[in-house]
Amino acid sequence: MGPVVGRILLRRPRALLLVILLAATATCGRSTRITDPNMAFLHLQRGREFRLATFRSGRRCYALSPLGHDPRAPLPVVLFLDGETIFRDDFHLSAELPGLWATGRMRPFLAVGIAADSVHRLSEYSPLSSTPYWNGREFMDGVVDTLLPALPGLLGTAIDTTDVTVAGFSLGGLMAGASVWSPHRCFVNAVALSPTYYWIVPPLPAWTEFYGPPHARRFFQATGDVHDNSIDAMDEALRAAGYVGGETLFSWVYHGCNHTAGCWSIEIVEGLRFTQPPEARRVKPATALIAPESADYSRRGMASGGR
Repeated sequence: MGPVVGRILLRRPRALLLVILLAATATCGRSTRITDPNMAFLHLQRGREFRLATFRSGRRCYALSPLGHDPRAPLPVVLFLDGETIFRDDFHLSAELPGLWATGRMRPFLAVGIAADSVHRLSEYSPLSSTPYWNGREFMDGVVDTLLPALPGLLGTAIDTTDVTVAGFSLGGLMAGASVWSPHRCFVNAVALSPTYYWIVPPLPAWTEFYGPPHARRFFQATGDVHDNSIDAMDEALRAAGYVGGETLFSWVYHGCNHTAGCWSIEIVEGLRFTQPPEARRVKPATALIAPESADYSRRGMASGGR
């Protein structure tokens, strides 16, 4: 800044304020390298919010990937429904993921949040043929056919389109659970928090009969015991399909928790640690597992208690 311009700005505070605002605006859309994990949320908002015109009319999305990852090495993808909530301060997920990746407590992945549409959320998050509101199949078709193929070009990071996890809460948890019964075989893990399984028709025990066996490698579900949704029926359905508690299935009743973001912010980290373990702890698909365990509740591996 030259001396003449400097004198003008000092004499005219409004001009100085305008220059400061312009300078700040110029950096808001720029992706910067973040070295402090606590700054990951800032990086996400400024550098990795994106829209794809051909996906849900330009729906707002978010992305976060491990720092220092070779963009040519394909990353698995974790899709977060209600992405605007999961990536907000309520969950602190954007601050926690870099540390979990850096310490090797979970494998690296590309985190993609899809914002919910406040008007059409009920329709978009009603999977299979659950209700007259049903539009979940069309929504997930768009994710698979339109959004996923566009991510490498949009974000500059190669992805593994055969290794996709769906995570969500409430109706989003229902969608996450239903994704592994869907015809899209790329959905290989599910993280379902307080899932509204009661919203779907046919009821859970008939899912395998109607849609074939689930194809998840790992399935995590959690709920509270204070006015929250039951996960027992899904636990039984998955065990009948050959899933093993503690190995490929984890059902968690979090005592004292209810249908709130505060509980989900804890449960989602545990769900990611279970479904995204380091490569050495990966397991084969559920179709290769042993027969279901005893139906006795004390042996079902249902986890309970706080953290």
